[in-house]
Amino acid sequence: MPIRIRDFDASKAARLNTVGRAAGAEFEPVSRDFAGLARRLGEAARLAGTLEPIVAASTGTRAGALGYVPPQAAQEVMFAPEWVLIRVLSVAPRPAAVESGDD
Repeated sequence: MPIRIRDFDASKAARLNTVGRAAGAEFEPVSRDFAGLARRLGEAARLAGTLEPIVAASTGTRAGALGYVPPQAAQEVMFAPEWVLIRVLSVAPRPAAVESGDD
């Protein structure tokens, strides 16, 4: 099953958030604040203003997403400005369960 990497489409923000929730679901049994974690993961698309979401899709399913911060972008002072950062990484545990529509 080939994976296609593409830029984030803001009109499909809800689908990106679905991947975040699916990726975090496995932590429910061990998380002290799963409701808070699920809420944050379910709002992943709102970070699009501070990082570049990149989406992995395969055969009509959303397989995962990451938040990329390019070099020289505004970031925390503890990181060197020339560093690339991955701030969010979500991988759907069962991509077939995360429908992405026409992706």
